[in-house]
Amino acid sequence: MKHLSGVAIGATVSLDILFSGPLTGESMNPARSLGPAFVTGHYKGLWIYIIGPILGAIFGAWTYNLMKLTNNHAVKEI
Repeated sequence: MKHLSGVAIGATVSLDILFSGPLTGESMNPARSLGPAFVTGHYKGLWIYIIGPILGAIFGAWTYNLMKLTNNHAVKEI
């Protein structure tokens, strides 16, 4: 199962780009959103591109620690 992790990550990123980009104009890179906002002066929705990755990182770290504490054997295999 370990050798499929790259495929899973690539598929997730591809599907995000395929479906979210055309509908919302979203970008997955906060720096990509900051540049145009500064140049045009439109800051209305910029907060989500700054806060989203921070909250996602906190949630990911919390989830990892939760899994590590509840199942030490599974973490050692990774």
